[in-house]
Amino acid sequence: MTERTKIKIIIEGVDITKDISNSLLSLTYVDNDTNRADDLQITIDDKEGKWLHFWLNQKKNNANDVVNIARNNKPFKIGDNVIVTGRPQYTSYGGNPGREVKNHKGKITHLNKKNGVPYPIHVDYLGWFKESQISEAVETKKENSNTKVEIKGLEVSAVIIQENYAETNKSKILDCGVFNIDTIDVSGPPTVIKFKALSIPKGGSIKEEVKTKAWEEINLENIGREISKNAGLKYMFDSTSNPKYKRREQKSESDLKFLIRLCKDSGVSVKITSNILVLYDASKYEDKKAIENIVYGKSNIIRYGFNTNDKDKAYTGAVVKSKDPKTGKYIEFAYNLPNVNGQKKILEIKDKVNNIEEAKKLAINRLRSANVGEYNATITLIGNVDYVASQNINIKGFGLFDGKYFINTATHKLTGGYTTTLKMSKVLEG
Repeated sequence: MTERTKIKIIIEGVDITKDISNSLLSLTYVDNDTNRADDLQITIDDKEGKWLHFWLNQKKNNANDVVNIARNNKPFKIGDNVIVTGRPQYTSYGGNPGREVKNHKGKITHLNKKNGVPYPIHVDYLGWFKESQISEAVETKKENSNTKVEIKGLEVSAVIIQENYAETNKSKILDCGVFNIDTIDVSGPPTVIKFKALSIPKGGSIKEEVKTKAWEEINLENIGREISKNAGLKYMFDSTSNPKYKRREQKSESDLKFLIRLCKDSGVSVKITSNILVLYDASKYEDKKAIENIVYGKSNIIRYGFNTNDKDKAYTGAVVKSKDPKTGKYIEFAYNLPNVNGQKKILEIKDKVNNIEEAKKLAINRLRSANVGEYNATITLIGNVDYVASQNINIKGFGLFDGKYFINTATHKLTGGYTTTLKMSKVLEG
């Protein structure tokens, strides 16, 4: 048994994997670590027009519509304009069979919806035809077209399964999570349809609805909890940094934008995945051990790229200085990166902290945020479901760029083969 990769696609709780397999061109899952929604993209070959001409023309869609389209069950109804080719089983007057027609444009006049009826559709005066002889009469443009239709709502999830991974007779699974269809791109001919779904929940109020509000005497954890509750999301707070605010103003911005702004200032990361709003301390994840070594000339590397940012933009340390309004005393903490030679560049932080421990956490987290991207890597490998965002990888054999890297984005793409592309930044040492 050789290694192979399979996928499972579920829309509104209905598994359509088998039904869509013959028309599926590609599936791409983008797993982001922070401040960006994960996304799922499904690309379908629609040369028969069943998705474009039937499903996208519906004002409301549900799981049954999707399954019917995937299973080639065209939802014909009396009055539909159709094109028919072939000979009917029998004519309207009982003759057997009727005369043969080719590309006849007509209208459905009767339907026999009983199960097992081989010729259930009656067209004009011609007689009764089977479904495979019928297509909807839709005018199509002969020239190239590229149209975009926005559709939001339907819930979709996907699972990537690696069977017999590394010839171990074992399977590994990557649950991509829960998404909602956000946009649909259509291009052709031949017609190709791309569904893009985001991890933002239905309605998108957390992202779309603009608000103005004053938050008083509240900490970051509880702000996140209230925002998640309003958005109908579950909530997880996994950060040692939890600043308390005397007053913070949300000015004409969405809940998500406001929350990201607060978290960025505090060195906390934000992620929405599987209908859960997660606030976490990225530095805690950077401290974890690397899950694997990627070694030049030895790993399953397809392509790689590295870059550095301007060294003058990188800070060598951070200083927190906060005055207690009650006592008038200052809380100060200085943090410097180890093994720094030459000119130093210090990040000054004047945010309010309550004690020296908060000052230390703030200095480390803010310095990390400021220096992210000093060393960057993008590596595409043979697909591996173990690679996900917020994990660490050791890079070896690339000289200047060797070290431990944090996965910012993991893109899993299945299109004939299976690849995983990792976008990473070097971990802040110290």
